[in-house]
Amino acid sequence: MSLLRQQMKPTCRIHAIISKGGVKPNIIPDETKLEIYIRAPNQTELILLQQRVEHCIVGAGKATGCETNFVYEPKGYASVNHNRTMGGLYQKYAEEQGINFIEPLEKLPGGSTDMGNVSQVVPSIHPTFYIGIDAQIHTVAFRDHAAGDEAQTYTIKAAKSMAFSTIDLLSQPQLMAAVKEEFTRSMQVGPVE
Repeated sequence: MSLLRQQMKPTCRIHAIISKGGVKPNIIPDETKLEIYIRAPNQTELILLQQRVEHCIVGAGKATGCETNFVYEPKGYASVNHNRTMGGLYQKYAEEQGINFIEPLEKLPGGSTDMGNVSQVVPSIHPTFYIGIDAQIHTVAFRDHAAGDEAQTYTIKAAKSMAFSTIDLLSQPQLMAAVKEEFTRSMQVGPVE
């Protein structure tokens, strides 16, 4: 799988851990377990990447005389279908509160998440925001900082931006219609990438 990364699109991700690998370094275990998250910007690419990962695992199993089997989550996470109209509204209010956007709206984070599943059913945004530290999300440093007062200041600004956006959507039928139209169009041709 390590070499497969050279063949992957930069927008795809593979996260893996050995969750069961034996009890002693010099004893070949009867059974091992590898847990993998595979992420791609859309369902089509996800399926193709999953097949390639499976081929790597089956090939490694054959090369070492091991059997392989796969157990999948019953319901995986879909890629996020960002609604650009809603995103632009959120960005407008966030910038009014002094939030700076490093990435342009066209480069919104993707990946698969539970919010991705929601965004396949209703118009959605999944904004990320700075909390006063440059640590990557899903790290201990980020988690610890997120619980502090400094991060709460940024979080309140993000929440206000969402609230102001929601008020506009609920009070301006033409804006809501534009959001719904974009969503319908994106679901007919696939999420905007």
